Amino acid sequence: MGSYLPCAATSLHLLLLLASSEAAAAAAAASASLSAGGHRRYHSIFNFGDSFADTGNKPVAYAWYPLPSNVMRPPYGETFFGHPTGRSSDGRLILDLIGNVAAAAHRRRPAGLGLPFVPPYLAHGGSFGGGANFAVAGATALDAGFFHDRDIPGAGSKFPLNTSLDVQLAWFESLTPSLCGTAQDNQTRRLMKHGAKSIVVPGMIPSGCSPPALTSFYGRAGPADYDARTGCLRGINELASHHNSLLQDALHELRNCPNIHVREVGMRVGHSRGAELWDDPVSATAARYPIGFREDVLTVCCGGGGPYNFNESVACGGAAATACEDPSASLYFDGAHLTEAGYRHVADGWLSSINSCLCAQPHTMKLRRA
Repeated sequence: MGSYLPCAATSLHLLLLLASSEAAAAAAAASASLSAGGHRRYHSIFNFGDSFADTGNKPVAYAWYPLPSNVMRPPYGETFFGHPTGRSSDGRLILDLIGNVAAAAHRRRPAGLGLPFVPPYLAHGGSFGGGANFAVAGATALDAGFFHDRDIPGAGSKFPLNTSLDVQLAWFESLTPSLCGTAQDNQTRRLMKHGAKSIVVPGMIPSGCSPPALTSFYGRAGPADYDARTGCLRGINELASHHNSLLQDALHELRNCPNIHVREVGMRVGHSRGAELWDDPVSATAARYPIGFREDVLTVCCGGGGPYNFNESVACGGAAATACEDPSASLYFDGAHLTEAGYRHVADGWLSSINSCLCAQPHTMKLRRA
């Protein structure tokens, strides 16, 4: 099958630190994120990741050099905000939907955490007392130098900035003194490091179902390379599944440490006739195939034509790109990223896991071929 393989070293996606505070909980009343005891479970979110979680850092970071950032052009942001915000979707992301009160305000959906939108660290000039989002589109788990030093083809253009997890953690560490203004606060912060937090860890997405990968192999891969019931590439998904299996082993070891609360969140991707691609609960998305999605769920809403409406030379937001009339009927927005409708169903699954004492079993997203 070709050379397109989603390397685990490049896969950052989303990592949430949900800081819990007894003082904040006592002050929170009648919130959608209230626990059974009547107190808010979390008072802030600190988020690390890439374009699946970036809510506005990319335009700032890319402007430093400068580098083009098409996410600040329509139709990005049109569904909820009415204008581009720096998010790589038509509307809100998973981070927005699990944190914001109104995001999951539906009787058949799990309650949100009752928090305001988490401000992007690089684009926000106010307080970060309620949390901060350090995610930057294009960020990697390993430093960009790892790819540059090994002369990996295209590494210079694919990873032009070093906004890796290490960099984002350094930003977080530089911010913590402003969040802990007294010695007592700093002692509290030290205690939080020993258990007063929850960590949400997603794994790799089923990249064999992504329009960029499918387009790359279109006309080159043989029938045996595809799952006949979903249309996804087998080999790529098997690699991601193996990565997620190893990730579960690592999280199991971490869970054995006292006072550390780890939430595995993920999705099993299956066909409408019941064939599942994922046997493990740790993957990047969690959803059930929602009624109202178009039958050809592997087709991009905003793209440049082709069998999956994805063309790497025609970026969404560019003059040559076209957008679908109803993004809520599509799963993929610009190829690599989901629509708000897709992220909403992901967020519902994550919230079920976060709000439960034990890790909830993921829902199943069923894919149908046209």
